[in-house]
Amino acid sequence: MIKFGTSGWRAVMGEEFTFQNVRLVVQAGANYLKKKYPGKKVSVIVNYDTRFLSERFALEAAKILSHNMIHVYLSDRDAPSQAQAYQIIRRKAQAGINFTASFNPPEYNGLKFNTETGAPALPEVTDKIEEELGDLMEEEPFLLGKKSGPASKKPKPEVDETLYEL
Repeated sequence: MIKFGTSGWRAVMGEEFTFQNVRLVVQAGANYLKKKYPGKKVSVIVNYDTRFLSERFALEAAKILSHNMIHVYLSDRDAPSQAQAYQIIRRKAQAGINFTASFNPPEYNGLKFNTETGAPALPEVTDKIEEELGDLMEEEPFLLGKKSGPASKKPKPEVDETLYEL
């Protein structure tokens, strides 16, 4: 079960923190942003630290966001959280996703959401993203290994092939 903590979600890599679960959480974040900013151009800064696979998780997040017609600024190297907050403000982005497990042991990774102010997302935001995640799981329960739910109902994403870098 994916559960958010301080501004995001952290878990053991290869157990709960997997590419499939990252895709789901990022899609839930994209759904939240599309509802919060209906009909508006949305942009997100995607950042990562030096943890194992953080760069690959960030690239996967950028793909999911881009498929949702969300403009992505993908960092071209590892950077601290403060750099992401600065870029959110500087570029007037609506959000940021940072791949980091913060203070957790090395076997963990995580992602943190930042708001348009550059600040970490508070529970009123992460709770809405968790609700979106729950909605995704109701639609596609097989995605986390549950046995019910037809795969044929999978919605087709709108695709934007462009990925932007800082």
